Amino acid sequence: KILLESGAEIFRVEETMRRIVRHYGIESAGFAVMGNAIIATCGVDGQEQCAKIEHIPVSGVRLDKITAVNQLSREIEKGKYTCEQAWRKLEEVEKIEKKALWLRVLASGVGSACFCALLQATFIDCIAVFVVSMLLYFFMHFVSDKHMSRLVGNLCNSALVALLCIFCCQIGLGKNLGNMVVGSITQLIPGVALTSGIRDMTGGDYISGTVRLLDALLGFISIAVGVGVTFAFCRSLWGGILL
Repeated sequence: KILLESGAEIFRVEETMRRIVRHYGIESAGFAVMGNAIIATCGVDGQEQCAKIEHIPVSGVRLDKITAVNQLSREIEKGKYTCEQAWRKLEEVEKIEKKALWLRVLASGVGSACFCALLQATFIDCIAVFVVSMLLYFFMHFVSDKHMSRLVGNLCNSALVALLCIFCCQIGLGKNLGNMVVGSITQLIPGVALTSGIRDMTGGDYISGTVRLLDALLGFISIAVGVGVTFAFCRSLWGGILL
């Protein structure tokens, strides 16, 4: 559950489950893992089979939790934990908090500014992207992630980026509007979902791979629509402002 809701690939979830049940002596186990659900059966000879279905809501990527669970599964396989100890460790992993908000905001600004620099933008463009990206992260943290669906949130986030970048250009804080917008929306791009979907499909998990690819595609479309509609709206109001 922790792996799947943190954005891990299907094959990684199945491999981790097999590794753990094999170590604890479960002789009969079967798993059906999909993009948002796990169906598992297990049992030992002479006892009734146990089955469970767990729905996993789609959420963000947490590579720190994926790494912690992978490490724990390998330590379990080496015999370092009893079943009860392993369960307590998993509960600790599930409670791992995100980094401090100020650090995530700063990382958002620095990462987007550096990506903008790769596009050969000017220093003043990078400064503008740094500010816009931090404002975007605040909006995502307090508004869109909590009160909007994923698609509506991406639309609003990308529209906000376009408006802020246009405003920065108008006050002289930035010159290349295209590079500024591309750099600022970097944190909205569902790159992990796209990569995971491709890996799932190449591994034979076509249903889960298709779901993740569709989720990534809808994310790309909503971002493009948000930016495009904002540009069209501003052109209709102020004419050549974006030229």
